[in-house]
Parts: sequence; C-alpha cells; structure tokens
Amino acid sequence: MDKIELSSLILRAIKSASFIPFDKGTLRDRAIHVVITDHGFDIVFNGNILKNITGVNYLPFLEEGTKPHLIPNAFGMGITVWHPGSTKHKDFIKKKSVNLITEILKQQGMEANIYVEY
Repeated sequence: MDKIELSSLILRAIKSASFIPFDKGTLRDRAIHVVITDHGFDIVFNGNILKNITGVNYLPFLEEGTKPHLIPNAFGMGITVWHPGSTKHKDFIKKKSVNLITEILKQQGMEANIYVEY
C-alpha cells in the first residue's frame, strides 16, 4: 500500500470511528486531515478551522473535558446558559485516535511515531 492509499485509509478510519465527536459534523467533515510528509503522515485536528466556522476552537474542551460552567452568549443568542460539564469525548485525540492509527500502521507492518498537538 502506498502513502496515498494509507493516508486515505487512516482518514476514513478516524472519520468513521464511533469515538469522534459529532454534532453537526463540522469537526469530522472539515477539520480532520491527513498530510503526507517526508517522515510519514501528519494527522491534523484543526481547531483554527473550527474557530473560523463556529467562532470557537472547541477541540481542547472536547479533548480535555470541561467542569460545570456558564456559557455566555450561548448559540449567539445573547443568553447565558449553564453547562454541567462533560468528559464524554475526553482523550479522543491523544488516546483513542492514536491507538487507532497505531493499529492501522501495525497491520501494514509499520511503526508509529506519534506526536499530539491540537
């Protein structure tokens, strides 16, 4: 399998994984990319795209979880809403996605050297 085929396989696997947060599909459909590099692949979860589309880079909140908090100007409606906090998607990048990618590469007889930044 060449790098292009493998990058497509990785991207499809991540985007279809049950642990990827999904509300309107913005993260899955527009902010996850695989870039082929000299050293292999960069799998990018791009918070800047989310910020440009939604006004907020919410990746860290999904990845790290949140404590109970108030959301000012919720939904752009000028109201403040109480949020109970959530850890539902905690570690979907640095653990769940990394494990999935590592498994795919192992199946191809390759090793993973993964660095996570979001």
